[in-house]
Amino acid sequence: MAGHEHKPTSPMGGVKAFSCPNCGGQVTLRAPGQTLAAACSHCSSVIDLSNENLRILQKAQDKITREPVIPIGTRGKMEGIEWEVIGFIERKVAGYEYFWEEYLLFNPWYGFRWLLNNHGHWGYASPMMDSPQYADGGNTAKYAGRKYKKFSRGGAQVNFVLGEFYWKVKRGDTVSTIDLVAPPYMLSYEKDQHGHNWTHTAYIEPEIVQKAFQIEKMPFRRRIGANQPNKAKESWKQVRLIYFAVLAIVIAMQVFFSARAEDKI
Repeated sequence: MAGHEHKPTSPMGGVKAFSCPNCGGQVTLRAPGQTLAAACSHCSSVIDLSNENLRILQKAQDKITREPVIPIGTRGKMEGIEWEVIGFIERKVAGYEYFWEEYLLFNPWYGFRWLLNNHGHWGYASPMMDSPQYADGGNTAKYAGRKYKKFSRGGAQVNFVLGEFYWKVKRGDTVSTIDLVAPPYMLSYEKDQHGHNWTHTAYIEPEIVQKAFQIEKMPFRRRIGANQPNKAKESWKQVRLIYFAVLAIVIAMQVFFSARAEDKI
């Protein structure tokens, strides 16, 4: 997930709407005082809110348009907390035409979270306050008692932005990335010239997202997700547990009846 440690510094204060300096259309803010960049829904220009002059970071994004699966302003509950979708980013692997979506969620009491959509595979992501045990360039990491294995290393590039964000973001921004997995969880590390951050993501089934945000049509799930749980493996574990439990009972019964038979002799 893009962005670094969140430190609300917007001089816009509690302003909830302003006129786009490019087209004059109204831009509504859903996290006033915490937003540092916002994309105009009328002309797609990205506006810098870190100063009162409303400098344009990027004009029109080459007229690219996207229709998010979850529209900006949609509210839904995750883990019992109501979140509002305030930002949408389409990113891709740097140098390749492989895309995925990231939805920025906001709650005034709980801060920010992310929903990720990677070809129908969904993840619920939280910024990490503490870093995992990881040596730079290594293939494994440890966090919260789990061992994570490296899944990929490369770069991620912003291809389209919509809504508002707590850092200055625009199309073309690129970060170096490392993803490590321990299904159903994933650790993601991102770094650029401004800093770095870790994010913890939990795999969630599409039906949960669909129900939470009342989505009519969900994207088709393709391939296998990076941190998608292996249900066959989990089922086999359960079968093994049942097998050994039954085996233990059978052995115990054999010992019991053998002992009784010896007593009768």
